[in-house]
Amino acid sequence: MSRARYPELPQFYKLGDEQLQQLYNMIQVYSTQLGNELDTRDLIADEQPSIRVQVVTTVTTLGNPVVGDIAYAINSNSYKGYKSGGWAAL
Repeated sequence: MSRARYPELPQFYKLGDEQLQQLYNMIQVYSTQLGNELDTRDLIADEQPSIRVQVVTTVTTLGNPVVGDIAYAINSNSYKGYKSGGWAAL
């Protein structure tokens, strides 16, 4: 994953009214670009696979598990993974 490149602001000092307006316009552009970068980052993060661990009393209460499912069984205080047609301790 590549690092985001956020826009840079130049140094400002001793600004007059016209220069202040230019600075304000630059900040507006910067904030728009930054918002776009953050939105893009969020979309990329949302597209990444994630793991959902279900918390259950017993794994037998889960209907239709598929290979790769993970659950935390409260009764045995342990994590279990579903593979080859059955639950196994992780």
